[in-house]
Amino acid sequence: MTIPYSLCSYSEQRELPYVVLAVFKPGPRPWRKSRIHRALTQLTHDLGFKPLPGRAWKLVGQRGLHAEVRKRAVPGTQATGWHQDGDMDPGVNMDHAIITWANVAPTEFKVGNNIFQPKPFEVVIVRNLGVYHRRPPGAPHERWLFRQRVEVPTNYDLPHVS
Repeated sequence: MTIPYSLCSYSEQRELPYVVLAVFKPGPRPWRKSRIHRALTQLTHDLGFKPLPGRAWKLVGQRGLHAEVRKRAVPGTQATGWHQDGDMDPGVNMDHAIITWANVAPTEFKVGNNIFQPKPFEVVIVRNLGVYHRRPPGAPHERWLFRQRVEVPTNYDLPHVS
């Protein structure tokens, strides 16, 4: 299967708290969760990322990939406030990386007083302990979102920010 993405230039990204891995556009509509999940988990696998072991979210596809695709936002969740994944779960190893993608209103990342936001369709990786993140205010109720928790990679130099 050909994955419709293009790798991005790493050298131009050093001022960002995340690394843009690719631009992924799912193709003509209607989009399906399973197709997006399969394409993006294949991309992360091909780039050498290892899914974080342990408990995973409600998933489409294989549970061991620690990944999910959502079409709609869950109202009233922690995702609307600044947080780090695992900060509400006792005993969770928070030192991991998160890969995200959205077709509109991508996840926002905060470092100090600065807020950063990838462009729609960019697949990005960020170190969980380096930033806080949230669903952007005013994000539409319906938006396609992918996220995957992975081990901190040794093959990418993620920005160390806090």
